[in-house]
Order: sequence, then C-alpha cells, then structure tokens
Amino acid sequence: MDEVELTEVSEPKPTTPTTPTVPSTLAWNFENGAAGWAGFHGTTRLVALGGNTGTSLESYARLYEGSGASIPLQGKVQGGFGYRLAADVMIGRNATIKGLTYGYLYLEDTSGQGRYLPLGMSGTVGGAWSRLQQDVQIPAGTYRRVELLVLGTRKEQSLYLDNVSFNRL
Repeated sequence: MDEVELTEVSEPKPTTPTTPTVPSTLAWNFENGAAGWAGFHGTTRLVALGGNTGTSLESYARLYEGSGASIPLQGKVQGGFGYRLAADVMIGRNATIKGLTYGYLYLEDTSGQGRYLPLGMSGTVGGAWSRLQQDVQIPAGTYRRVELLVLGTRKEQSLYLDNVSFNRL
C-alpha cells in the first residue's frame, strides 16, 4: 500500500483589485514617430519642416474638406472629466494660403450611439503655425470608442500638426 501525506493548505489572502490608471497628460511632438496617428480621409507622414520646429505630422492627399489626422484615445480618457486640446497647426506652406483648422472628439458609447464634441477652430496662414486650443467636458459614461480628430479646410493643401496635447484639467 502506498503512503499518503496530508498537508494543511491555508486560503490565499485576498488582494485589493487595482484600477488601471488613465494618464492625465497625453502629448505628441512627433520627434519619435507618429505613435498611432493616422489619416482621416487622407494620408499621413512625418516631415522635417526646417528651422527649429523639428519633425511634424503632415496630412496630405486629403480627399475632402474637413479631412486631416486622427488618433484613437479609448482607455486613455475618462467620461466625467474635463480635458484641454492644444495643438500647433498649419495649412499649406505658402503665405498666400489661408485656411481653417478645427478639432473634434468622437465618442461612441457601449450601445453604439456616437457624437462629436467640438474642440475649437483656428484660422491659419500658410507657412506660419497657429494655435488650436479648446477645453471640453466629456459626459460621464463608458465609451467603446474615443477618437481625437484634427481637421482642416483647403483639401488640396497639406495640414501640418505639431506639439499636440490632450490633458485632463
């Protein structure tokens, strides 16, 4: 007959569940890549504009007025909080080009209902950076899709972005 040894096992101590942390600061200067940015009815690439601006994101071959660049932010922002978009923007590189840039935050809840929250607008002159900045309050709730869009007029011209941030207030 084989011998059997019994050992008393204690219950593991329960651990406190941790809530994933959501960053309070999101920022992109494009010096180390585009990190999730993509074209919104256009194509994107990194470009060096010269001077001391370093690398910027260019949205080119834009198909429509109101096209530009976007980045998904689900899991990085929370409903019920205020945020501030700030970005350096430019349409075209020729001083005769005048345009308009604007931002939106697209929110889609768990039932599939979507809405756009406006994030301000800024007039631009080709070859000169303008500042697009706006505060927004994200309604309380859970969202399955959150997307930041920076768009512009003058589809035949490139839209340039740099020093983009979306920070919790």
